[in-house]
Amino acid sequence: MDITYKDIHDLKKEDLEDLFLSVEWSSGHYPDKLVVAMQNFKTVYSAWDGEKLVGMVCAMDDGIMTADNRLCLFYIKAPDCGVCNVMLDKVEKVADDFFLLCSFYTDIVEEPLIASHFLVYSGPTVLLLMDGKEVYRGSQFIDLEELQYNINRYNKLIIR
Repeated sequence: MDITYKDIHDLKKEDLEDLFLSVEWSSGHYPDKLVVAMQNFKTVYSAWDGEKLVGMVCAMDDGIMTADNRLCLFYIKAPDCGVCNVMLDKVEKVADDFFLLCSFYTDIVEEPLIASHFLVYSGPTVLLLMDGKEVYRGSQFIDLEELQYNINRYNKLIIR
């Protein structure tokens, strides 16, 4: 499986319907409304396996409140970067311990819009977002204990 990530808002209703119904969300029965919702979300990152939509993170922001996956981890790597590949495995192991954490891994060259949105100019970079706001950033020499501490800290705020 070769997953690619896209920063797009124009999604086909069939793709949305299939994705939402695959996880038994009743909103999958209203694909026309999902299309409108995706266009109105401030942030939409979708995961694709070839032509098939297999996942997404959305943030709806009215300037006061944000509704989304509350805690997200973005790992952005550079192409042909040995350190990036080694750190990716280590960051994935840390992320796997947190059930509420939504994780995305991408390449700075393959998804330049994501990198530019978060002002990431080099890899590896790890970003932790809570309620759509960046709460932690590690770049180049990522301290895994510090990353785990921060994920745990913000994770506790969610499960209260």
